[in-house]
Amino acid sequence: MPLSILDQAIASHPFCPKGIKVGFELWKSLVAAGRIKWKRGYLESVIDSGIDFPVLDEKIFVHVAPELGDFTYELPKNS
Repeated sequence: MPLSILDQAIASHPFCPKGIKVGFELWKSLVAAGRIKWKRGYLESVIDSGIDFPVLDEKIFVHVAPELGDFTYELPKNS
């Protein structure tokens, strides 16, 4: 799956998602393309969680979901 399909889905989504789920092969493609960075998570935007999370394009948290197909993704239904 070309990454442009995911980019288009995010761009046409009704709101900018704070997080998405991706399948394992899509994850590997995003990493290989240099699109994943690690960013510190904050609880309620104030308290440092002490944990770095994977982030797509420095703004969307990413969860690798083994239950999804390899090149599939899931965008949130609610903001």
